[in-house]
Order: sequence, then C-alpha cells, then structure tokens
Amino acid sequence: MLLVFLVQSLRFIRRKILLARLSRHLYPFFTPNQINKAIASYVAARFKSTEDGEQVRQNLIRYFVEEVFNRKHFEFNYYMILSRPGMGKTSFFINLFWQYRYQLLKKDFKIKLVVLNHAAAFQTIEQCPQPDQTVLLLDGLDEVPEAIRDYRLYMDKLIWHTRNFARVLISCRTGFLPQEVERPKESKPISFVGEDSYQLMGKIYIDPFDETDVFTYLKKRLSLFEIKKRLKAQALHASMPYLFSRPLFLNYIGYILEKKEHQYTHINEVYTALFQKWIAAQPPRGSNPLEYRKRLHQLFVELAWDMYANWEEREGLWIPEQTLVVYQKNIGIEVEPWENSPLDVHPDGYFFFVHPSFVGYLVAWKSFFLQDSIPDIEFKGLSMAAICYHEFCWKAYENEFSQLRGYYRTLLNPEKRPLADIRPWELKDISRLYLYDYKGVDLRFLRGLKYLKGLYLYDAEYADLTPKLLEQLPHSDVYIYLVKDGETTVVEISSAPVALEVDGVRGVAYQWDPPRPLNLRLEPDPSKIFHARINGHRPSEAVLKLFNMDLKALPNETCKQIGDGSNAQGLTYQIYEQYAGFAELEVFNKMHIHLFPDGSKNILFCNTYTPTLLIQTLREIVERLVRIYGEDDYHQTEFNEDDEAQVEDGLWLGRKWAWGNTDSYAFPLHLYMDKPGNLNLTLFGVR
Repeated sequence: MLLVFLVQSLRFIRRKILLARLSRHLYPFFTPNQINKAIASYVAARFKSTEDGEQVRQNLIRYFVEEVFNRKHFEFNYYMILSRPGMGKTSFFINLFWQYRYQLLKKDFKIKLVVLNHAAAFQTIEQCPQPDQTVLLLDGLDEVPEAIRDYRLYMDKLIWHTRNFARVLISCRTGFLPQEVERPKESKPISFVGEDSYQLMGKIYIDPFDETDVFTYLKKRLSLFEIKKRLKAQALHASMPYLFSRPLFLNYIGYILEKKEHQYTHINEVYTALFQKWIAAQPPRGSNPLEYRKRLHQLFVELAWDMYANWEEREGLWIPEQTLVVYQKNIGIEVEPWENSPLDVHPDGYFFFVHPSFVGYLVAWKSFFLQDSIPDIEFKGLSMAAICYHEFCWKAYENEFSQLRGYYRTLLNPEKRPLADIRPWELKDISRLYLYDYKGVDLRFLRGLKYLKGLYLYDAEYADLTPKLLEQLPHSDVYIYLVKDGETTVVEISSAPVALEVDGVRGVAYQWDPPRPLNLRLEPDPSKIFHARINGHRPSEAVLKLFNMDLKALPNETCKQIGDGSNAQGLTYQIYEQYAGFAELEVFNKMHIHLFPDGSKNILFCNTYTPTLLIQTLREIVERLVRIYGEDDYHQTEFNEDDEAQVEDGLWLGRKWAWGNTDSYAFPLHLYMDKPGNLNLTLFGVR
C-alpha cells in the first residue's frame, strides 16, 4: 500500500510540475485555470472529413501524432480544423500540445500553440526558432477581427508568415469560410487562392460527442456520488443532442441541471440557466439581494457589449481592469473576481469571458430586449449571438402566435402559406410577410427577419406607421404595403446608422427618416437626363431597337392630343395618346407621350388587357432590358421568384434604371405593375 501511495504521489508531483511548465509555455495565450480545465476533462476528440459524413470516427490526437507529425507524411502541410462553437477546438489544441510535447519521448518536430485573436500572435510566430522543425497550432481563425473583415487578405498574410513551418494546423468554426471554399459536403481539401498565395489544406471536422463520449466525459466531471446527475445529463443529451454533444455545455452540466423541472428546447435557455446560477452563487452585498443580482446581470451584459463594440480596436474579446471598474461604479455595484464565474482574469490583468459564445449570448440579449441597442443582426464573428437572437425572435413570435393571422413566403419556398404552418427555422428566411389584426401585438420578432423585403399590413393607413412599429424593422430596405378597401399604398423606408452612447457603451441604432409613399409614376426633368451628351459622350440608344415604332418620331399624325400637364419641377408638357395596332413587347398596346417644350418626351406604355402568360411575358421583357442596361438601380437583374410573389400579390415594384446608368444609356426606364395585370413601362427623355 505504501508503494502504491508513493507511486501515485510521484505521478501527482510530476504532473503538477509539467502543468506548471505547460502554463509557462502557453503564456500569454491561456491562463493556468483554462489549461487545467481543458486537460482534466478532456475526452479524446474524433473526426471525419465531411461535416455530415458517415466515415469511421478516428481519434484526432492519435491521427496527428502518428501520421501528420511524421516526416514521411507529405500529403498536406496545412490543415483546417473545423467544428461548431463549443465543440472543443481549443481544448483539442491544448491537449495535442500537452501530449505531443510532454508525453512522447520520441518526436520528429517541436510544437508551438498560438491564439490568433491575440495582439502577440504574429510576433510569437515570427520569433519562433527553427520553423522548419516546428508544428504550429493556430487557434481561433473565426475570432480575428481582421479575418472577419476580409478573410482572404488575412489568410494571405497568415500563409506568408507561416510558410516555413513544418506543419500548420488552424482551427475555425464551420460556416465562417464561404461555402465554395469550405465545401462541407465534400471530402476534398480546402483550396485557398489569395492575392499572393495558393495553398491546399487538409480538412478535418471534429465530430460531436456520441453517447459513449458523453458517458466518459460525465464520469470525469461527476463523481460516483452524483450518479443521478449523470443519468439526468445523459437523458438531456438524448433529448437535445445538437446542444449537449458540445463539451462546452457538458462542462457546466451541474449548473444546468439545477432547474430540475425545466425542459430545455433552445440554446439561449441553457445560457440563461447558466447565468442565473452564476449570479445566484455570488454573495449579495447590501440590503436588497434581488436588486444586487439585477445589477450583476446588467454588469455582465454591459461588459459583453463593450467587448464586442471594441473588439477590433483591442484585437480580442476582453476588457481592461480600469474599464471594468468604471462599469462597476456606473451601475453601482461592488464586486471582486469570483469563483465559478463566467469571467476570468488574465495574468496581464485584463478580464474576459471563459468562452466567446457567452459574449454572443449577452450581446444577443441586449440587442433584442433593449430598444436602443440594435446592431447589425449579422453579428459578424459571433455565431452564437446570431443563433440566440433568432431564438429570441422565435420566442417573441410564439408569444403572439394566437393573436396573429396572416401568411408568409420564404427565400427557399416562395409559395404563400398560412402563418400557422411556419417552423422555427423558417422565421429568419421570411421574405414577405402578410399580417391581419396586427395592432396591439408585440412585433419584436420582425427584428430577426433579415431577408424581409415586403411587409403587408391589412386594414392599415399611413398614420398607422408609428415609430414603435418602425423600430421593429430589421433594416431600411423593407417596403411596407398598406392595404385597405382594395387599394394598396407602397411605403418606402429609409434610415441611417447612428452612433449611440448608452451607459458609456458605444452601440449602433437606426435613426428613421419619416416613411413616405412610393410614387411609382415618375416624371423627371428631361434636361437632367442629357448631361452625358452635353459633356461630349454619346450614350447607347440600343433600347429603342426593342420597339417596332419609331419612338423618336412621336407624336405623329396617328396620335391624339388629350391635354396638358406639369411635373414636380414645374415644367409643362403636352399629353398625346395613341392605341397601337399591335402590342409593343407583346403586351403594351397603348401609349401616352408627354412632349416638353425642348422637344424631348417621356413615353408611357401600358396595356388594356392582361396577357395569358403574365409571368412568362414579364420574365422575357426583364431579360431583354437587362441585356441592354445590366443590373438596375437596386442591383437586380433577371426576373426571380420574389418578382413572381409580388406579381401574384397584385403589385410589382419591377425594375428601375433611373440614375445608375444614365451615363451609359440615353434613356432612363421604369417597368412596374401598379394593379393586378396593369403593366407600365416608361421611357424618359426620348428625342
């Protein structure tokens, strides 16, 4: 027994010494606490070569140690390690470094671990001796602000700085790289083509935990005396494998299980439970524990918001101690570093959340629940923020579901369907939404509809567009259709991003300009159209060849003068009307010619009957015009499914080349449908 005790003691002492060395080697990128947790709870990661692949799951560390880190292995020098957030990419790198450097007696290379989202990253890479004899592990490509802005430019820089290393492993979350680069359904390597480099990279996907991995992990985290918690945790994994296959959440399973009766259905509910537990665990100060916990939650939220707002400037999701102290004073709360807290302190004195996804959750919470904190809902660099924000929107929709009546269309399915049929994953993809009885309903869920193009409000008037309603719109490119008594008014929204200072936190909100009805019938000043000709450039008149009639010769003896008019600039014109004996562009059989004093004219084409194949007719007209004009003022080209949806709804905004191409083409043009089957095409400034 004494011998066993001595052996165990020696092993313990040796491990402590090696862990101390490891902490020194991984400084300044990881704290000792992070390292100890990553090693103590590590379950061997397994991998596959496609995201949804069915290949045999292989031990990831063993694969790299025995095959990739072998001088005879020449398949790839670069490898991209991919997984969803919280799947253990950082823990894998720490354990790979630990096992390769300290557990192997014979090895072909040295090894170095660097966190890319750290100010010292490139300095550390440059100062590495003998790079051709070194394996370089680069953690967190998707967390680097520079890579988020322009990943190609950053990858060019990264490959240049690491080109001499024996092997380079880069970790990144799935979905960060463009689909055409990552190609998650294919086992082919990643082919990176930059400005100054070309590199093939092996592609590795970390596999989610299966039941055996979860059981092994829980054995390390929960003792034999906590067998009930183990069983509950396994049941939780079975009910939500997408979530509880991630080591991040299994690491906090004890906290998550505190809510005994709660059934988790969304990721944000798990984060909420974690923060509630952390806050409840802190000893309250003052006479009002409830108020203290409320302020503590506010502190977490503001710290996360500050980290996100200053991410690029600081080159990481962290906050200086002096800034933390300012927030404590502003909120009126005294705290010190806590045990079992989501916050950790770096040896250099700055604070950070133990996982970037915690910042994402808190940023999403503030963005959704506080009206003055609406960021870009793409949440670049914080994938968990986008997930939680969408879940908050869905929860808000569920709360109002019984009062809402209407229809929706999505990008992937443009068919008009009842709102009763909508599924959670469809909400963010809604392109057109039709609402009846919307007044008095909480419409905050609209803020998550980032692809929304048209919002149809029935039995609504212009006066109903209150600031409270406009604040819920996800962006300024939404057209609002007010439908009442069979008439539809289209309202155009415009906005500009405005920097805010909210409780000392820099945020972004939208300052809305007053909405205005969209005037489909334009009558511009013809003299403004010919500035290109005056400057000596002769624009193309190719569009005139689409018409059978000589439009320059109008009005002629077949035209009838029916009155006079004036435009917004006060210019008067004579109005002529003509019924064509044939249909121009196979649909327009009636024309109005507005003749100005200088001899220029605006020609308005319309139809007196609805074509049998309306959609096909419009598709062909748009195709012809795009060949001549290119994309329109709103960057639209060919006739698409959203156009079909608008035509089906009876009002189509069409295509407009009113300012974008006047230097290249002589005649601005507008094509639209203002009533079911009533098509209009206007050609401006013909002379």
